[in-house]
Amino acid sequence: MKKLILALLVGIACGQVFAAEDGRTDESSTGTIEVSLSIVPSIQINTVADIHLNITDRSRDATFSEPFCVTGNSERYTVVAEGSRPNGTFLLENEGGDRLEYEVSYLGDPDRGTFDRLEPGTPSPVYDVFAKESDCEGQTRLGITFLSEALINAGSGLYSGFLTLVVSPV
Repeated sequence: MKKLILALLVGIACGQVFAAEDGRTDESSTGTIEVSLSIVPSIQINTVADIHLNITDRSRDATFSEPFCVTGNSERYTVVAEGSRPNGTFLLENEGGDRLEYEVSYLGDPDRGTFDRLEPGTPSPVYDVFAKESDCEGQTRLGITFLSEALINAGSGLYSGFLTLVVSPV
């Protein structure tokens, strides 16, 4: 019987809802909250692809470039490049352990028209972000250069490695 009375008292007490506004208790209440949203700058690498090369003339530097588009809602960005070797060095290696150095550059300002050389782990100059991929189609490019001195001293074979590119809003 005590359990039934306790259950009835709890049921009656829970039947009314009390809420406070400005320190008052009533059967209903209105409250206002502030909602805020912060949209952080974001950028994305588009149009990047693996690079497969065949070099037959070792007597001169071999330079190749590929489209490399950066889009987003940020206004400006930098690029950091790192190779797959210790300290981010730009090196390729063949099955015999022979290594081949290369240079990395980036054409991020099509109006200026010159490639900026990238050093491992060091941010590039600052570039403008394109709003959408179609805006930068073919205008910004990643460059890879193998110097003739390195090519002449390299043994034959397949050299491979990784190049990591990180773009960051500024």
